[in-house]
Amino acid sequence: VGATSNDVTVSLDDVAAVPLRVEKSTSTPTLDEPGGTFSFSVDVTNDSTVDVATISDIDDNWAGDAPLTDSGSQDLQSSCVNAAGDAITFPYDLGTGETITCTFTQDHFGNADDSWTDAVTVAATDDDGDDVGATSNDVTVSLDDVAAVPLRVEKSTSTPTLDEPGGTFSFSVDVTN
Repeated sequence: VGATSNDVTVSLDDVAAVPLRVEKSTSTPTLDEPGGTFSFSVDVTNDSTVDVATISDIDDNWAGDAPLTDSGSQDLQSSCVNAAGDAITFPYDLGTGETITCTFTQDHFGNADDSWTDAVTVAATDDDGDDVGATSNDVTVSLDDVAAVPLRVEKSTSTPTLDEPGGTFSFSVDVTN
């Protein structure tokens, strides 16, 4: 006895895209004026349990806080490693639950209390083509005031005494900053 079953159709529902988690930090939140090299780190994590995220670009964007008007960005693609510490290239497929870390430096110079706010932007799509890019938290770095050091002034003479009725005394002054 032969029998034929009915057809059954199944389908897969798309899981909503999960934006990447981008966390930025600095090991040098302040430097003494006039400034110098600040060090930063950013962790990019794919919190999706389903979709791989393809990262196409990572940029650090910074701007001077008022009254500063300088701003800029730098491409971080050459400063990133995977969990094993291996350098990665872009585009990079970030697996589910995977984290990459980028470390970089940025020079800032100015006066006491000048500050710059930085954030990292990651451009990425999941394997369904949905945008999962994200921007990190802001990190602000600043310059500390360096106490003024008084000038050192030394006065000397090569003729401390003269016979009377007097005459011309010679003096020299050395000023050191």
